[in-house]
Amino acid sequence: MLKPYVHSERPDQTVFKVRLPDGSEGELVEDIVGYRRRHGRKEYHVKWLSQSKLTWEPQENLNYVQDLIARYHQRQAHKRKTTKNRETRTSLEEWHVTDMS
Repeated sequence: MLKPYVHSERPDQTVFKVRLPDGSEGELVEDIVGYRRRHGRKEYHVKWLSQSKLTWEPQENLNYVQDLIARYHQRQAHKRKTTKNRETRTSLEEWHVTDMS
């Protein structure tokens, strides 16, 4: 039975459901913001488009957002590289040149 649409005043109440290629229903992922291994399983910290809270999801639940997972890992690699370059530059600046003559 269809029910009438009721507009919610709270934006976190809006749920964006989508039909997945396998026929199941899912929600839209806005971004991947974290990664961890728990009990030998890869989990990602997911920011949902329809929710204000974040949830940890196992990798196997995120088959349709592999592009977001790849983008997360690219951002992390860039952060590590930037941090490493900054640390190297700082340690070189700490060296003092002494005249040995």
